[in-house]
Amino acid sequence: MENKTVIIAAGGTGGHLYPGIALARELSGRGYVPIFVVKENDIGSSIISSEGFSYKQIPATGLPRKISLKIFLFIYNFVKGLFNAFFIVKKAQPIVVIGMGGYISFPVLVAGIILRKKTIIHEQNSIPGLANKILSYCVNNVALSYAQSAKYFPNGKSTLTGNPVRKEIINADKNESLQVFGLSKDKFTILVFGGSQGASKINSTLIEAMDKLVEFKDEIQFLHITGKANYEATSLKYAKQPFTYALYPYLENMACAYAASDMVLCRAGATTLAELALLALPSVLVPFAYATNNHQQKNAELYSKNYQAQIIQEKYLTPELLAEKILSFYSIHGNKQNNRKVTSKWPQEKLADLIVNFQTK
Repeated sequence: MENKTVIIAAGGTGGHLYPGIALARELSGRGYVPIFVVKENDIGSSIISSEGFSYKQIPATGLPRKISLKIFLFIYNFVKGLFNAFFIVKKAQPIVVIGMGGYISFPVLVAGIILRKKTIIHEQNSIPGLANKILSYCVNNVALSYAQSAKYFPNGKSTLTGNPVRKEIINADKNESLQVFGLSKDKFTILVFGGSQGASKINSTLIEAMDKLVEFKDEIQFLHITGKANYEATSLKYAKQPFTYALYPYLENMACAYAASDMVLCRAGATTLAELALLALPSVLVPFAYATNNHQQKNAELYSKNYQAQIIQEKYLTPELLAEKILSFYSIHGNKQNNRKVTSKWPQEKLADLIVNFQTK
């Protein structure tokens, strides 16, 4: 019987996990068997299980950005993780090993390279990290989310696929979604989130900006995903505001969240931008200032050239400026319906094509 196993290294954050899930769904629909490799105790493990996919866990720790004793934990986990990944790949004998980004990808791809398996890096950001630059000389192909990223990799080794997006993102109904969150269909809805961990700077600045927006309390409402660490403090502050709102520490159902919204205030992670592009949602982007190589700022700059987006660097984020941007979007988009983008071929379909081509060669 022909082996159709594909190993997908993903996790750590939703930005790496959900594109992996979108790809796994596409591969599964074509008769392939995706197996995820995630770090130990990854919060995404339960999401993978709920999707019906199997997964393996290995120890993994990100490389410390400063010299400290944590470097020894990194080395220990990397060596142990590499051995674990080696045996996982050896047993599964996949046709392709693909890394969706994040530090979990590195040991899994190295194991695939050692065992002479076909290997692919998926680079989500406009500027790749050091690990992907190094691996690009050893893997078979680099799948790109941005055409501009090709210059960072060996000539002739990259393929533009885009960043996989779950298809249900475009299927939710606006009015039904507003009902799910207990929000009004007659108000301008602003979706606020800062990635899977939240963003305390965005949370606190928005609360202060509400004082500048109070005259629009009957016209504007908020759907806010705070992050678990910031939920209680933000909830107490919202209770003092006169706005209609729905507040969550974490939300898996982003399809409904997007459908309910008229504009978005968020970070500039690659997966978030891929989803916003598909939905044509106006956005205020606040790139994470400490992202490696400042890649969120570069992502945002490329994105804003083609879509309705305003960028505020975190160091310039003030309640006054944020309120100004919100009112600007409200004046333009307050009574308009957003047009969702129709795509002829989804990024995960292009990425799956790349994997299938490796098998047929």
